[in-house]
Formats: sequence, structure tokens, C-alpha cells
Amino acid sequence: FINAIVQCLCHTEQLALYILRKGYELDIRNIKNAILDYQHSSTSQPHGFKVTKSFVQIFQALWNNSSNTTSKLSYDFKTTIGNLNRQYSGNDQNDAQEFLLFLINTIHDELNLVANGRVRQQAKNSFSSTTISSQSSSSLASVELARRAWSDYTDANQSIITSTFSAQLHSTLRCNQCKQESKTFEPYLLLSLPIPQKIIKPVFITVVFLNQSPKQLQIGLCLPVTNTVKDVREAIAQQSNLDPNDLALVEIQQHNGFSQVFHDTEPMSRLTHDLYAIQFPSSITESN
Repeated sequence: FINAIVQCLCHTEQLALYILRKGYELDIRNIKNAILDYQHSSTSQPHGFKVTKSFVQIFQALWNNSSNTTSKLSYDFKTTIGNLNRQYSGNDQNDAQEFLLFLINTIHDELNLVANGRVRQQAKNSFSSTTISSQSSSSLASVELARRAWSDYTDANQSIITSTFSAQLHSTLRCNQCKQESKTFEPYLLLSLPIPQKIIKPVFITVVFLNQSPKQLQIGLCLPVTNTVKDVREAIAQQSNLDPNDLALVEIQQHNGFSQVFHDTEPMSRLTHDLYAIQFPSSITESN
């Protein structure tokens, strides 16, 4: 799971250019200067940038094809992550998306360019949502409210992570009785999207050969339900080592005999249980 996320981040264009152009070095210098100024009136601990520096080293090794050092750097990176979060200290598998959120949040905390050290320490909690009731927002358009909420967020969060991954969700809750509305503006770094799953349908076909022994062979296929008869015919031909143009899909019922021919443009859902794929001589199929 760590390797998958590191590979994804290393091939995120905006983040890759930021590291290749050494933008992180300038940000780290600016942050260190801001922290030094703040420490004159505070006892806060120096900023370490451990995760950022470790990630940059892995990034550079991958982009430079430094296979001799990648293994050690990967071990050091995992050790650094494990020291910050015990969940990742062992060898157990973890959720990749959860690790991605932890990693980019940590890098954001280290590279947050907000100048005031006190605000920097509070920035970890700045991903909270902003809720505005209809009484205070009746004279303001949703666009203006969203702009203000986003401005409040960016005032406390300025890093390569926020400029690359951050966005804002707007949701409205309305009471059906009193008609009062509550608008919520919530910043986020990741947005989960469902991946459409193919619905598979089993199809059983009896193939009738022209000049082959045995003359009949029953095969089973699992195909997406969105397929057409042509797709089924081509899949049968591939399994049977035949030319799909020499096959015709027909329905032959046990008691009534030949019933119908299925045409290429028909959906696969029209296929019945009494399905036969009959091989014809090429000359016949071409003339038809």
C-alpha cells in the first residue's frame, strides 16, 4: 500500500515539478525563518520536515533510477512514518487511501507557509467545515459564502499539498417546515468516487462443428451483460479456434427444433438457454 501511494504521488505532475524544481527547499527556508522569529516569544520545538525530506529522497531516487539506494530509502521512509503513526510501524497491510490522507496531511503540516508560528500549530485542525445559517446568509449569495469560507481556509493553509489537492464541498440542509437553511462549506483533500463494476452473465453454448470431431462441444463463457450477439459470437470463435464469420448463433429447442437466428446487433440479453453456435462453410456465410 505504501508503494502504490508513493508511485501515485511521484507521478502527480504538479507535485513532481515542485520537487524537481526544488520548490520545497525555498519553502523550508521560509518556514524556518518564520519559526525562528516566533520562537523569540515561544518555547515551541523546531520544525523537523522529516517526512517531507524522506519523501523527496525517494522521489529523487525513483526519477533518477537509483535502484542501489531505493531499498534503503524506502526502509528509512517507512521507519519515519512508523515513528509518527504506530499503525504503519509493522508489516501489516493497511488501507491505501487512509495512508495517502495521512501522508499528504503530514507533508502539508510540515510545508504550510502560513507565517505566524501560532497559526501554523493550529493549522492541523483547519480542515473543519464552516456552517452558516440562513439568518446570517439571507443577503449573501452561495457563491460569495463559498468564497469567504475558502478564503478563511486558505488563510491558514498554504502549501503544495493544498494547491494540488484541496477543494471545497458545499452542502445545503433545508427544513421542510420552517424553510430555514443551513449551508456547510467543507474543505477536503481526497474525494472517493465509485468504480463501476461490470455485471457478468454466464452463457452456455453448444458449438456444432462442420468438419471436426467431436461434432459438438459445449462451452461456457462469462461476459458483460452489455455485450451484443456479435461479441458473444467472437468470444465463441476465440474459444473454439474458429473464424467468427463462419458461425451463426441460433436457438434450437429440444421439442420444437429450430426456432430463430440471433443477429449481431441484438443485445446479449436476448440469448436463450437453448443456444447453438453452428459452423457453416465460409462460402455460405459470405454469400449471406
